[in-house]
Amino acid sequence: MKKRVYVLLLFVLALANCTNTNTDFPNLHARVQDENISVNATTNFFRNNNSFYVAIMIFNNADHAIELIFDCNDILHYYGKPKETLCMDVYASTLDPQKSYKASIEVPNERIKMGNDNFHVEIKYLLVDDQFSLTVPFKE
Repeated sequence: MKKRVYVLLLFVLALANCTNTNTDFPNLHARVQDENISVNATTNFFRNNNSFYVAIMIFNNADHAIELIFDCNDILHYYGKPKETLCMDVYASTLDPQKSYKASIEVPNERIKMGNDNFHVEIKYLLVDDQFSLTVPFKE
């Protein structure tokens, strides 16, 4: 019986250590859509490297394929993101109707601001010959 209690206690302690208990760095979320795509996103704070992991799911609601625009191999852009000086690589990737795309990025802690200046990412895409940009604001 004591062995089970110790194992359970170790499991609970390990689980508590993995979650974000620091209220200075709350986990954030976002849900937004426009006429063509919908986006769900979350953040998790990593204490080891003092940064946030931003995970995002893009779903194509349009009747036609869309082209997700990647700039320097990234689809997610945020204010203050360092730019690669020698990168001229811009391309598009097709996302068929009713399909989804997962993306993630690591964001330094100092780029995540709450209050009046909430953190947000921007996604750019093409539908037929029109370019669209969707801002994804995060909140607690």
